[in-house]
Parts: sequence; C-alpha cells; structure tokens
Amino acid sequence: NRVPPPPQYEWPSKAQHVVVQTTEVSYASRLAGSLWGIPCGLVCIAGGAALLWWNEQNAYDTARRLRGLKGQVVSVDGKHPENEGKVVHYTGELRTKQSVDDPDFTVDPPPSFGATDDGVEEYSDRLVLERSVETWQWVERKTSESKEHLGGSKTDTTTYRYKQAWKPGLENSSNFENQHDHQNPASTVPEYFKSADKLELGGWRVEGKHVNATLRLMAKPFVPKTEVLFQNGVCRQSGDWFYVSEGEKQPNPRFPTVGDMRVQWKVSPDRSVVSVVALQKGPWLVALDDESNSFFVEPGRVGPRQILAHAKSSNATFKWILRVTGTLLQWAGFRLLGDPAVTAAAVIPLVSKVMAIGVHATAIPSAALVAGLSIAMGWVSARARFGPIKLLLKLLYLGMVVVGLRKIAVTSAAVAKSSAQKVGTVTHAAGSGAIGFIRSMFSSSN
Repeated sequence: NRVPPPPQYEWPSKAQHVVVQTTEVSYASRLAGSLWGIPCGLVCIAGGAALLWWNEQNAYDTARRLRGLKGQVVSVDGKHPENEGKVVHYTGELRTKQSVDDPDFTVDPPPSFGATDDGVEEYSDRLVLERSVETWQWVERKTSESKEHLGGSKTDTTTYRYKQAWKPGLENSSNFENQHDHQNPASTVPEYFKSADKLELGGWRVEGKHVNATLRLMAKPFVPKTEVLFQNGVCRQSGDWFYVSEGEKQPNPRFPTVGDMRVQWKVSPDRSVVSVVALQKGPWLVALDDESNSFFVEPGRVGPRQILAHAKSSNATFKWILRVTGTLLQWAGFRLLGDPAVTAAAVIPLVSKVMAIGVHATAIPSAALVAGLSIAMGWVSARARFGPIKLLLKLLYLGMVVVGLRKIAVTSAAVAKSSAQKVGTVTHAAGSGAIGFIRSMFSSSN
C-alpha cells in the first residue's frame, strides 16, 4: 500500500523559524563596491569573446568530421578481421561479466544468463545502477530587498525562512543564519552511480565511459522484490520509496524526523540494445579519434545515417547554446561596467533608476555588436585554409579586444566620475536653494 506524502510542516512558532536582518549601507560604501563592476565586466566581455571564438572553431571542426564519415561507415553483423581499422556500425545487446551492486544496501542480485567457455562466469544484464537519496532536513530560504534613500544610502532587508522538507543532498546547517533548533545531521547516505567498466557488444569489448551516458538515460526505476537491508539502520518500503532511519529507530513515512532518508534505484533494462558507430581496433570498439572522443551510441536499433544525423543536430544545438551563453555573458559584462555610473547617481533614487534603464538599454546593442564580431571572426578563422591567415586573424582579433576593453574601461571610469560630480553639484545646488528659500520665508515673516 502506498503511503501518502508527509503533510506540510506546522510551524511551532513564527519567531523561531523566520529571521529578519536589516543593514544600512552608506553611499560611499556603495560607490566603492560598484567600482568592482569595471574589472568584473571586462572579464565577462573578454571571456564571452573567447568562448564565442572557440565555439565557432569547435562547431566547424566537428561538422567537418561528421561530413567525412558519411562514406566511411560500414554496417556489419559482427566482428570480422577484414574490418580492422574501419569505422563500423553495429546493433546488438550490451552485457558484462562484472557485478554492479549497491555497496550500502543489500538489493536483489542482478539477473544472469549464459556462461563462459569455462562454465563458471556468467553474463549480467545490470550494466548501471543509480541510487537516488533524499533526506528529511531543515532548509533555509533567503529573500532580500533594498530601499534606496535620498543621499545615496540604502537599507537592505534580508529574510531567512526555515522549514523541513525532503531534499537531495544535505544542507550544512552550520552555515544557517539561525542555527538554533535548525540542526541537520553531519552526514547522510550519498547518491550513488555505478557502471560496468568493461562491456561486451557483438564479440567486441567496449569501455564503459563510452556508453555510460546513454545507459543512464535508458535506466528504469527498479523496486527490489526481496527485503532491502541497510548496514547502518532500518528500511521500510512505501510505494517505490524505501524509507531509512539510522540506528534501530523505525522510519515513519507519514511523520519523518530530521535525518530520515528515502531511497530509490534505477537500473539498466534487461537486454540493453544499442546501436554504435565506432572504430574497430583489435578486440575493441574505440572512439574515432582521441581529440574529439567520437564514439557514437544510440539506444535501440538505429541506422548509421540516423546516428550521424543526430550527432549533427546535437552539434548545431550545442553551437547555438554557446552562442547565446557567450552573448549573455557579454551583456552582463556591459551591465557591470555601468554599475559605477548607476550607483553614483543614487544620491537621487529617481535619477539612479533612469540611469539603470539607460545602462540596460545600452548593454543590449553593445553585447550584440561585440558578440556578432566575435562570431564572424571565429567563423572566418575556422574556414581559413592557409595557416598564416588564421594566425593573422587571431592576432588582429586579440588586438581589437585588448584595445576595445581598454577604451571601455577608461570610458566607464570617466562616466562614473562625471556622474558623481554632476549629481553632487545638483544635490548641493538643491540643498542651497532649499536653505535660501527657508531663510527668505523667515525674513519675510519678520
């Protein structure tokens, strides 16, 4: 019978589980802290440019290797000496002679079949085993808000909330803002993943590192049919979960206590059929080359054209993910460069907000321009056939980046200084005007 999930935790006392901290930050401290935005922004822009350049090179090299494989792949039904050194495509069942078990829990042994020539060792279908662990623990959640004041200072209010919940891993309660009555255990049973190091596929040997990611995706939930034993405590099954308490205390799924755990397992399916494109090298199927680690594997029965098409699609997707990542990194860099100016204008909060909008609006086209230039230069460099031309393009681009970053840094510092001076002048004038107005009022009344 399935046991319903534990109810929401009832707070014994609001004051005990909510902590509010208020901090006053002066204008001078804010301005000094914002100056770190200049070097951090320059690093983000330079890092984004390097990432975008490398991405174009890598994407082009990968696509070129995939195009070259189209006429080289040989579909085979097994290992044959005449295919030595060739790129082969094969579909079959993976199996291993290794035992893949959980070192902390006693679960069902893996099913076995067949026998080796000596009649002793057997093959196993359990190629991977993954253990998921969640711990009932105290969780800290932090929210912050700021309120700016006339004159440039601000008030930061941070709220810490604590509740008990099931969560993977273990939060270190010694880092909590309020540790009183919010103590988590020092350790718990960690998550675990085990795979066979050496497998067999159609008479070849295959290293586990080439197929682990695919087997992990193929893994299915596994509920042991026999009693699960835990070497350091007691287990109790509830649905697909096994609830665990250390020591002799019986776990209660309805009302867990801090430190209780619940565990699930996943294992590779019986008769794990995969399709691979790899290089036949003696008794092994290996990656096509060490540089790219090209060992293509797909779950199920998939033809060579589909496997290469999937690889091409994955390469294009990865290329665009890195393009977006590099562009966002540069956008963040330009925003950081504008932080000193925004903070300098914080003497008048409304002016600071208008300045922040301007900085954000300027960062978008600036990042798009620099990212577009990085992508274009990387694209051209990747396709340049003559070595010296590639080197010249790299040196040219590096020089442009260095000169551009230097000008940006100087401009940002100048804008911040100018903004601070102008805001100071405006504030001084406004203050003098207000004082003069008050004096005139008193003079007229007399």
